[in-house]
Amino acid sequence: MKKILVHGHSSTRWKWPTWPDFLPYYIKGSEIINIAKPGISNWSIAREIVNSVKKMRDIDHVYVMWGDPCRNDTFLKGKKTIIPNKDMWGMYDKDFQWTVLYNGKVHTAENQNLDRIKTLESILYTQMFLEKNNIKHTMMIYDIRTLPLNVNLSKAELELKKEIDWSCFKFYNTCFGIRDFAKKLYPDQFVDKLEKDSYHHPLPLAHYKWVKDIMFNSDLEIPQHMQLKLESWNELNIPNQQWIKDASHVYEWRDDD
Repeated sequence: MKKILVHGHSSTRWKWPTWPDFLPYYIKGSEIINIAKPGISNWSIAREIVNSVKKMRDIDHVYVMWGDPCRNDTFLKGKKTIIPNKDMWGMYDKDFQWTVLYNGKVHTAENQNLDRIKTLESILYTQMFLEKNNIKHTMMIYDIRTLPLNVNLSKAELELKKEIDWSCFKFYNTCFGIRDFAKKLYPDQFVDKLEKDSYHHPLPLAHYKWVKDIMFNSDLEIPQHMQLKLESWNELNIPNQQWIKDASHVYEWRDDD
């Protein structure tokens, strides 16, 4: 069976269903494997894509949603115990023999130009690797912060952007991401708006609409009882932290390695 790999940050795996959970309604006959990790930086997403592709056979497509450029991860040598909190969590990755603190240095934005360039380099590096391995790919962004408009770009950054194949991207209104899409069309689909973080997460209905209308531009609807459930979703504090266990899973190497 062909495999679909999914990568991203909290827009791709969260407390509630996110856009990968709706892919099976629009993609048939493939195994969908979600490797997303909330809080992960874009340059770590790129590394995870390369690592996961090298581990698995029969990969048909890679979907990735890039996040905020100023997110940075912290790496500790060896296996450490990490107690998660509302801003950060961590895991031991036996592939690299290090412990990662995802979102360990969040929103520092010490050098926004460098953060943007690192994201562009991550996108280009990932595209070049996937093209070399003849793997189809679709890329998206969480919101406009990933590829900001109206900023003073250096000549080097402009030239770097020219090297990226933008035809593989799915945008809302030519340049916006899923959060922008939800804010514009589904503003009621946010329940964490009372929290300090103004960049709160859209609820499952907005994720479903993103898949249906932006990714696949499809007339296909999910079953009515499921759509009604999504429309009535208003929970924020979900005690089940299953996402941490799922995000911490490390896939094994192929048998022939």
